[in-house]
Amino acid sequence: LEYSPALAKDQGGCRFLQTYVLTSINSNDKQLFDHIFISSINHCWNLMNDSFGNYLIQKLADNCDDQQLTKIIEQMSQEPVALCKDTHGTRSVQKLIEVAKIDDHF
Repeated sequence: LEYSPALAKDQGGCRFLQTYVLTSINSNDKQLFDHIFISSINHCWNLMNDSFGNYLIQKLADNCDDQQLTKIIEQMSQEPVALCKDTHGTRSVQKLIEVAKIDDHF
């Protein structure tokens, strides 16, 4: 799977990546999921603010483990107010609040 952040910011590309996330979950392919996660995490804040990328981050947040979720939350905490003020960013923040499970996430 060839991945670039630009792919996640494209409507078709984002849907493609979300399909791969679901495929990795359904087939128990942690390596594929981790590849998409690792490729996304360094661009996470920008993807959260993107009209299409935010859906990928939400899909990842729904399906990641506690350590991965912590990494997404750390990215969010760079500028949480700016994310909350953004139409797309606020959806990502809401999803993170919804899926946060452990004390370290709060």
